[in-house]
Amino acid sequence: MNIEKYHAFDPFSEESLRIVEEVEALPFDQEFEHLLYDNRIDRVARFEYDHAPDQEYDAAPLVIDFDVMATRFPASLRGIFPEDQYNIEQLKIEQFEGGYDTVTQTLPQTRLGMTFWTHECEHFVTIENGIARYETKNNDLEDTVYTFQPEEIIGLIATFVYAKQYDPAHPNKAIELAESSLFTARDPRVDFVEQLIMTLGNFTGSSSLETRAMFENGNGSPILATLREQEFPEKSAVSNRLLLNELTDVNEIPTSTETLVAQNIVNINDENSIIGVGQLKKQFAEQRSTVLTEMPLTTTEYIDSKENYTRWVSICASFLSAIKNV
Repeated sequence: MNIEKYHAFDPFSEESLRIVEEVEALPFDQEFEHLLYDNRIDRVARFEYDHAPDQEYDAAPLVIDFDVMATRFPASLRGIFPEDQYNIEQLKIEQFEGGYDTVTQTLPQTRLGMTFWTHECEHFVTIENGIARYETKNNDLEDTVYTFQPEEIIGLIATFVYAKQYDPAHPNKAIELAESSLFTARDPRVDFVEQLIMTLGNFTGSSSLETRAMFENGNGSPILATLREQEFPEKSAVSNRLLLNELTDVNEIPTSTETLVAQNIVNINDENSIIGVGQLKKQFAEQRSTVLTEMPLTTTEYIDSKENYTRWVSICASFLSAIKNV
């Protein structure tokens, strides 16, 4: 791909600066996230508790104490949780939301998976096709399977969030959720679970939210765009990866060109961290060209946004042109 045909102007002009600013703002651009969501391949929200792989138990487990068990725990699950207090360890939650299938014209598929340990026993939970399946062992250590309505499992996840926010001085205070990043029509249960997952990452472990979408630019070349957000205690991160593939002729020789624009931005709000409060950025691009002959020849160029600003402007211009043609 001859990028210069997209970008024939001065890389230090006001127009160039505007293009670079627009591309570098994509991780925080709500319109861009909505564009990805509306054209999504999938959207996946994940949470993983902070568990050291070489340790049998979590150093600081998620504790559901007597008060939370008595006032907030789903009544329908008390047959599985008869005790007055539980330590939830190695908690992992993943929610998958597919895209609309234009071929079969079927609604987006969603599913949820969750695992954790408590009282020396592992618990497996799935929600799929409107049914919640709960697998664990009973008091006789026999494998047992239960089925519930999805709302009851969502209530359990909400209890985990409430347990992290519970204040005995204000026992009736409602949980505070991470703000939803989407303002569009979607399954309210899926949206609520996504908020719960991202909220957990504010207190312990880490949460991530990743949306992938595939487009075609004006030349019919595919664009794979990925937006990823992460939440950790005391910091958050947002990044995007935009991958553009094009097949062109260079001197009448078919050539495949793959261009990647990657940005990673971390916000730190912990005054006690080594780095201190602030923002870390890393932005770069890679371009891989393969001459499609009998013996394919591939060359790769790494473009640093600061060290090679002129090439960075060219890459940003070609990507912005492709995205705006979607």
